[in-house]
Amino acid sequence: MLENRIAVIVSFYDHEIGKDLVIYGDVEEVKLVQFETNEDSWITLTDPYRSLTIPKIDVKCISDLKKGEDRYRKGDENAILNKKAGNLALT
Repeated sequence: MLENRIAVIVSFYDHEIGKDLVIYGDVEEVKLVQFETNEDSWITLTDPYRSLTIPKIDVKCISDLKKGEDRYRKGDENAILNKKAGNLALT
């Protein structure tokens, strides 16, 4: 079974370092949708060497690496989801 994975850029606050960081990696699209809709409270990014799990409270923004569009932005969750719903309704 093939996993549907997408490359994303994640901006988040790292408590150990004490500042915002930006990283990129792959995430399962199903898990990203659950994260966007508040069904999941963390996101796990992977690359060939490691994985990183980030709590939702620390995530500031998630963007699609290829398309450049925001998939999640703290404080704008409803606006982004409504925009996507509108686009889906037109197709």
